Amino acid sequence: MFIRAIVLLLAGLLILSGSVLAQDAPPAADEGMDAGAEEGAGEPLAESADPIEKDPVEGEEEPGEGVEEAIRRVPTFEDTNPEYMGDEPPLFEDFIGLAQDFVYRAALGPVSFGRVPVWPRGNLKLGPILIFPYLDGRVGWTSNVYQDRSEVSSFFLAGGGGISVNYPFKQGRGKIFGGADYQATTYPDESLSYAEWTLSAGIGYRFDRGFWFRTGVRHSRTVDPQDPEEVGLQKRNQTYPFIDLGFDNAIVKDLNISMGFNVRTTWYVEEENETGDRDEYNAWIKASYPVYRDKTRGYLRYDHRWTVAGSDRINDSNGGELSGGIEGIIPLTESEKLVGMLSIGVRNTNFQTGNYDDNGSSFDTDDNDQKAIVTMRALLRYLASAKTTVEIVYLRDMEYSSFSNYQVVDRFDLIGTHSMYRDLVLRAATYVRFSEPSAVRDSVTEFGAGCGARYILIDNIDLDLSVDWYTRQSGNDLYSYDRVTAALGLTLYFR
Repeated sequence: MFIRAIVLLLAGLLILSGSVLAQDAPPAADEGMDAGAEEGAGEPLAESADPIEKDPVEGEEEPGEGVEEAIRRVPTFEDTNPEYMGDEPPLFEDFIGLAQDFVYRAALGPVSFGRVPVWPRGNLKLGPILIFPYLDGRVGWTSNVYQDRSEVSSFFLAGGGGISVNYPFKQGRGKIFGGADYQATTYPDESLSYAEWTLSAGIGYRFDRGFWFRTGVRHSRTVDPQDPEEVGLQKRNQTYPFIDLGFDNAIVKDLNISMGFNVRTTWYVEEENETGDRDEYNAWIKASYPVYRDKTRGYLRYDHRWTVAGSDRINDSNGGELSGGIEGIIPLTESEKLVGMLSIGVRNTNFQTGNYDDNGSSFDTDDNDQKAIVTMRALLRYLASAKTTVEIVYLRDMEYSSFSNYQVVDRFDLIGTHSMYRDLVLRAATYVRFSEPSAVRDSVTEFGAGCGARYILIDNIDLDLSVDWYTRQSGNDLYSYDRVTAALGLTLYFR
């Protein structure tokens, strides 16, 4: 079964590579993003440009200005869906959520921490509708397939594809957007094979006088490794509807007010993981004002969060967070090469503690009924040169836990990406994550490091290589382990 899957994948790649049209077009990541950039409240957004189209002329040592603008947005896995309007970039939801969850996916192996992410370079057009499809496949090896102290190695095969759709209308004031991504991973041990996917759709529109809104829904299937003392994988589904809206300059000149509401519903396929089922609600409001050269905005934000657990074993929660900080250009140097956000806040959460019945016996999972912590977020991108970026992430927050009322988590990431002319992108990344549950479990320290490269074979085919190391250290040595993963893949772009 495993050998047949490899043969079918290689055959499919050869057939598809011969059928893809070699047409040049701007990258998907740069389409329709200027609405938010005009407000100075997000990541630096370059003009739409294709580094393949604007390759320096023969004999030129340094790229021209057009190429510098194209390379300025070096692709990273943090570049999530950029469809936002006005003052609220995808930092608080997409970026922070991804950074908090990514350690679990990286621990699986096939989702490589060091891998240079897919960066669509072409498009297909149906009238004004832009479509960005791609396919990819990888073969890899991991030193610890069962993620425990046994350290049994295994090969794996992974493959899938994705598509992003954008329909701008009313001269760019509005946009309908959507996307889909599917990835399947196969091991010789079929019990470890799994598939993940994401579907999303939404619409955004900016009216006259600064009023804007954005609404949509996202659904995903994600597979996480179990804790080492358990067996198998955790397959969870998430549905995330949201609505965001804002008023720019409506009350006081340069004062932007935005607000939103979202629900994250999580449920697990396996019945034994039902303690992770819950509905997480969040309502927020934010005010921002320029504080430095109209390129740096200071802001205050309040989030009110409450959680309804799907199991009587886990307590419901209710609380709020007040935070403030700056975003846009970080004014530490005159060069304006440091962008992102810095914030600090206070989060207070109350838990509805109480006993639950289990076969006639009464138990209390966690009697901690209240917790207040200082939260911190640093999401920074340093543009070292036209070809090189360095990203620094620090997150301190309180996370939902399926075995206690909460866990306080600190995570630090350092990521470097370098683009070597038109053909080669290099990446190196490392992170450390420390989690302290409120009860029952030992604290856990996780560390990961990876490096990778993506090479453009031809205009529509990339070759990528990545190597990652992951270690988990628990208070109980039985639940500590190391893992090394390496993968080689191809990506095909339809143009």
